[in-house]
This record gives sequence, C-alpha cells and structure tokens, in this order.
Amino acid sequence: MSKFDGFVPDTKVRAQLAVSEMTLWRWDHEPDRAPKGWPARVKMGRRNYRNGKEYEAFKTGLMQAAIEARKTRGRAEQAEATAAS
Repeated sequence: MSKFDGFVPDTKVRAQLAVSEMTLWRWDHEPDRAPKGWPARVKMGRRNYRNGKEYEAFKTGLMQAAIEARKTRGRAEQAEATAAS
C-alpha cells in the first residue's frame, strides 16, 4: 500500500471534469468560485491530489445537481409549451 492510495491526482481530475489546470487553481485559491463540495488539495511533493472519497462525493453531487437542473428545465419548457397553445 503506497501513500498515494485513496488519492486522485489532479491530472485525472482535470481529464474527468474536462477543466484546465487554471480552473483547479482558481477553485483552490478562490473558494467562493468553486463548486459546492470541492475537495481540498493535498500536496505530495510537487503534485496535487484530491481525497478519493471526497472527490467521488463531489462528482456525485455534480451529477445530482445536473439531473435536478434538467428536470426543472423540462418542467419549465412544458409550462411554456402549454401556455403557448
């Protein structure tokens, strides 16, 4: 078991979220801009990692928020269509 077990490297985080290194830097240094639940940076040597469990919880939260937004948007579109007819 290495000291990196349970951590996700920022290179993988960037690829999974399709964001730039600068975006992660902003989220770390300007918490008011970061999405809700953004896990804290863990620095090991010269590289940054995220706690695996916190990162998974963050991704789950993003997915749930996206699903809820889609439901809300769908209801709004149905209401507009009904009002227009």
